[in-house]
Amino acid sequence: MTHILDAGARGTQPFALRADDERLNLNLERVGGVPLGDLSLQTVLDEMKRRRCLMDPQTTEVIVRTIAAWRQGDGGPSEVLIVKGHPPVHGADGRIDWSPQCDPDRRDADADAVQVSHYDSQLVTVRAGDVIAVLHAPTTGEPGVDVFGDELPARSGKPIGARAVAGCHVDETTGRMIADVNGTLDINRQGEIRVTEGLHISGNVDFKTGHVRSPGIVQIDGNVVDLFHVDAGADAVIRGDVHLAEIRAAGNVHVGGAIATGDKGLCLAGGDVTARMVEASTVGARGTIHVTREAISASLFAGGAIDAAGGTLSGGVFVARGGIVCKVLGSAGEARTLAMAGVDWMIDRITRPLLAEVENIRADLAKRQPALDVLRASLKRLTPAQREQVVELEFEAQTLQDEIDKRMAVVQAARQDGEAHHLPQISVAGEVHPGVEIRLATRLTKNDKCIKGPITFKLTDLGQGPQIVAHTAGGTILPLKTGRATDPLLKIDLPDLPPEPPEPPEA
Repeated sequence: MTHILDAGARGTQPFALRADDERLNLNLERVGGVPLGDLSLQTVLDEMKRRRCLMDPQTTEVIVRTIAAWRQGDGGPSEVLIVKGHPPVHGADGRIDWSPQCDPDRRDADADAVQVSHYDSQLVTVRAGDVIAVLHAPTTGEPGVDVFGDELPARSGKPIGARAVAGCHVDETTGRMIADVNGTLDINRQGEIRVTEGLHISGNVDFKTGHVRSPGIVQIDGNVVDLFHVDAGADAVIRGDVHLAEIRAAGNVHVGGAIATGDKGLCLAGGDVTARMVEASTVGARGTIHVTREAISASLFAGGAIDAAGGTLSGGVFVARGGIVCKVLGSAGEARTLAMAGVDWMIDRITRPLLAEVENIRADLAKRQPALDVLRASLKRLTPAQREQVVELEFEAQTLQDEIDKRMAVVQAARQDGEAHHLPQISVAGEVHPGVEIRLATRLTKNDKCIKGPITFKLTDLGQGPQIVAHTAGGTILPLKTGRATDPLLKIDLPDLPPEPPEPPEA
């Protein structure tokens, strides 16, 4: 609707003041059929003052030009803008800027990607201290003013619908929402944001969840199905079975059912691994591997012991830095079974690359040494520049030696740790079948007959070096034909375990 402000009684003045619907523009309009008479700038200004209209800095100039054009009758505009109001600046709505990995709409944003993997995780996990999002509060805006000087109110922005509920908090100074615990991020329809410590999956790990990765504990009530991954920053507890999947945990792994990863997966733990059954799977643990029923055609690698006191180990490779305990070793079908105890399979993976680096550094040092020796022999005759070169060469040589010492310290610590866990002993409560090869430390024997237990295989020095002997329940000691192992571990695909957890800070 257009607002017309007549200058006096309608039809008595040659001009009118007209405002638009928003009252943000005021126009000076020529009234047809009414002579200009003595119309002047002051007449218009007086009327504007009476109507309490705003005055722009250019208002007077525009009015003067317009009246002059009307008097000349040159066909100038019959309506001219003389005053503009100031519209309100409405407040901005509050908003939330998600960290990329926490954005609940991240999958929608990736919908046009060339390739989408349905195995990707549907879950969001965070670490304590991670920034989940940044909250921006709404603003109130700034009011405007119309051409009559009246205030045009500004609309305030709407508040954010999201809020921290548990496991996270908002820094009021920066607006950052920060996770308080390692756990799973959950955002419900009411905008409530919480971080639940650890990760609990009530069903299977499958296409509904995608791959699972958590900085804390992972608990799975169902199975881990084919080709999915579980990566836990602490313990992983799986109540069902592990199929052709990969399980990695910085802590312990507990599987209530069977581990049957085949050649498509594996199970690795920075602590212990416990399972009812292991079949055709590779399992590695820095600690002890516990098997309650049987391990068949499996590859078990334990930094501690292999404990299958009530179960069977058959048709596979069983390697323990500590001892091995089982009820039955091997199978009636004489499936090839290799049992190794007191074998530090982890130390080679730690020390070999380090020792290779040491050799390379020593070779580099050896190349530099002759030039350094020559300069040292004639030190008194050297120029200042040559003496400076000697200092630089000595510094470089010392730096290389420091690098050697650093690596050798790690090697020595690994060897000492291996000795602390070293136990070349295998105990069998039931029977040992033919086809079993037993290695204790560096000694190897092959069993070609069925031996009834309980029986324990140990290393004993009978005067000709360490020899494997069998201690029976009746106290008999049976020397076994013993040879020196040629390091069969070189032919086995050994697993890369999760890194060791950091040392706790000193109090």
